[in-house]
Amino acid sequence: MGLFSNTGKKISDTVNNVQKKTEDSLKVRKIQGQIRSAEEEIQRLYTAAGKCCYEAHLTGTGAESAAALYDNITELRAAIEKYTEEIDAINRVRRCPACNAVVSDTARFCSSCGAEIPELVVEPVAEAPVSREICPNCGAERQEGARFCTGCGHDFETKTAEDPEEPAHEDDLQ
Repeated sequence: MGLFSNTGKKISDTVNNVQKKTEDSLKVRKIQGQIRSAEEEIQRLYTAAGKCCYEAHLTGTGAESAAALYDNITELRAAIEKYTEEIDAINRVRRCPACNAVVSDTARFCSSCGAEIPELVVEPVAEAPVSREICPNCGAERQEGARFCTGCGHDFETKTAEDPEEPAHEDDLQ
């Protein structure tokens, strides 16, 4: 039975890993779309700012309108930088402060220019304890929404004489 439990756990872990990578990929694509939209808006604003500057040159007025456009461009550039940082965090990479090369989030030095990469300061986030359901037959964690245990095939929905009245939770086992 142990071989099947381990195999089921490995399969479950692999499925969870693939699911996480798929979710990350979708997040990155969504953020990349936001970056493209911001870049297109910046291009539109550059055109409008150029037109304002030209009109101001011809008439001697209207420079204030261009200033508002410049502020919008600055805001969009900041948003693009934030989006890029989100993508880097998802991909577990950082940017070299000297040359902006992409490096691993564990790198101490840049592989492109040799500059020292400052250490990440990660503030711990307190997470609420999660009550996870555990299979009464093999002790594997029940996957969210799963009717059957991925470790031993136990049917969580059908109560049998061997099953306790309530499903075991990890909190109860400690």
